[in-house]
Amino acid sequence: MKILRWELGDPLNLAAFAFGFLLIGTSLFIGGIRVSNHFMVFPPEEDSLVAFSYRAMGVSVPLLSERVYTSFILTAVLLSSLVLRNDRDTRFALSVYSLPVGRKRLVLSKVLAVFVLLFTASFLPFILTVAYIFGDTGSFILSAFLSKGLLLVYLLYWALAVFYAVAVSSFVAIISLNTFVSIMAGLSALYVPYSLGASFLPPKVLNTAILQAYTSEIALSGWIPHLLSSAFLPCVFLPVLLIILTTYVAERRDVK
Repeated sequence: MKILRWELGDPLNLAAFAFGFLLIGTSLFIGGIRVSNHFMVFPPEEDSLVAFSYRAMGVSVPLLSERVYTSFILTAVLLSSLVLRNDRDTRFALSVYSLPVGRKRLVLSKVLAVFVLLFTASFLPFILTVAYIFGDTGSFILSAFLSKGLLLVYLLYWALAVFYAVAVSSFVAIISLNTFVSIMAGLSALYVPYSLGASFLPPKVLNTAILQAYTSEIALSGWIPHLLSSAFLPCVFLPVLLIILTTYVAERRDVK
């Protein structure tokens, strides 16, 4: 826990966090204020309208669009490179890895620190953006996010996206020759599959899962199982495998 607290309080890591918070928040806000409005001459009954409104809110909030995803992966790669690679370049790792703590525990603490920073830098701006856009709906937004469970859906959505980005960027950072290579290779590893249209990787697999839940007859209570089952391999299995490989490489590679 001391390593985790130290990483979370490091000024350089906090600067990268603030940078990512600003980029992601701006991208989310720009995407959120572009929600279109539709009007009906003969609106449906109130019960149908309320039910449709809950589902519409579920997909009208800003998610990992191309602009947001670019800011998101840039933040992930910067944090991972600073936390896992930069201390080796500056030789500070010689002091850190001399502590009476196993390398596996040190690396896992660093990966956890990156996860906490990236999740906060992405989910908090998301909540603030949603609150700004839908705040005038009063009790409706509270009902949608709390009693209808949309808050849990988006907690899972961002947790899966963050877990994937952190695992990929951490593995790239630990095998890279230096921080510069880590940043360039990390951005490539996260953006190239997306630019090639890889639908089985985030963010497309996550966005598609929510869209399918919205357009099908899946109840709101079934959104979480549907999201988790759709994204299990790329967002749970693959990240766990990459983190295991990260600890393996860290234990066998010289800290220099």
